[in-house]
Amino acid sequence: MRALYRQGDAHKSVRRFILRFFVAGSILIFGGASCTSISPTDADNSFSSPLDSLNALIDGGEGSAEDLLARARIQFNSDELAAAKRDIDSAFARSTNDFDLLLLRGDIYYRLNGTRVARDSWIRAAELNPKDPLSRNRLAELFLAVRDYLKALKYVNEVLELDASSGDALFLKGYIYLELEDTTNAVRFIAQSIDANPDYFEAYDLLGVISASRGESAAVDFYQKAAELQPQNSMIQYKLGLFYQNRAQWNDAIEAYFKSVELDPNNQYAHFNLGYIHTELDLFELARDHFTNAIRANDRYEQAYYGRAYALESLGQLDRAKLDYETALNINYEYEPAKEGLGRVSKILQETGNQR
Repeated sequence: MRALYRQGDAHKSVRRFILRFFVAGSILIFGGASCTSISPTDADNSFSSPLDSLNALIDGGEGSAEDLLARARIQFNSDELAAAKRDIDSAFARSTNDFDLLLLRGDIYYRLNGTRVARDSWIRAAELNPKDPLSRNRLAELFLAVRDYLKALKYVNEVLELDASSGDALFLKGYIYLELEDTTNAVRFIAQSIDANPDYFEAYDLLGVISASRGESAAVDFYQKAAELQPQNSMIQYKLGLFYQNRAQWNDAIEAYFKSVELDPNNQYAHFNLGYIHTELDLFELARDHFTNAIRANDRYEQAYYGRAYALESLGQLDRAKLDYETALNINYEYEPAKEGLGRVSKILQETGNQR
């Protein structure tokens, strides 16, 4: 049973670093951006908001490139990316060497997966302002995203030349080394990011993942510090539970997983692993209930149907087990453990039926 669960379940989701930079609102890509915007004195008092004033200017044909940039920024911050792109393109057609405009143009295109335009915009911004770290931070992340690690290191090193104590840049450099499978340098720079910013949640989280992958007990300290910084974070408790589970410290794992599902009742992986642990402890009724909770969180979770089927089979409830094995196969017809389980209970049901 243990081998079956180790091979196709939720554990693969945290084998490396589950937290990725490249999401909307990334602390590095969008943090610290310059904030060109229309001021209250610039806006006509007859308008209820700066956006209304900008709309009147631009739609009336009197808007400047600066006005288009200001409106594009408001639209970008409201996730109105198509409108932001139209305005930034219009502004760029009028002014191709404005640093703030180039930064925002890169942000907008990056969010729209236009990485080439984003790259070119940020490179030009970096050329215009050799002492600015923002465009270089963005370029380092972009090249990391496309796995051009040498260029990513080039730009993050330029940031650190400008500010050797930049926690974000140190963390990013550590992450680049992690992608290069140089764990020694990865840990060194991520630890330095904590020296620069003792409340760096992402750094504690990632050091926990690295330590856990090595089987080091330091993972507990890193996860617990991350949990102090974000006490409502369900996934930190899940990762802590997984660390204990991999060491067969069942009670500690159960405690962490229960904290995880208290914070997020829809954490399907924590529910699943509670089921797994109780299966290992031969507590099949409890295992069944936890697998049921995982299914409630995700009714397409074939491993959870398999887990519940195994628990039901162990309880002698073969008809119900057969249904769950069949459901797992309806979701994923190539799921071998479910095929084996279905064959096993079907054979027993056939034999007992023939004996009646």
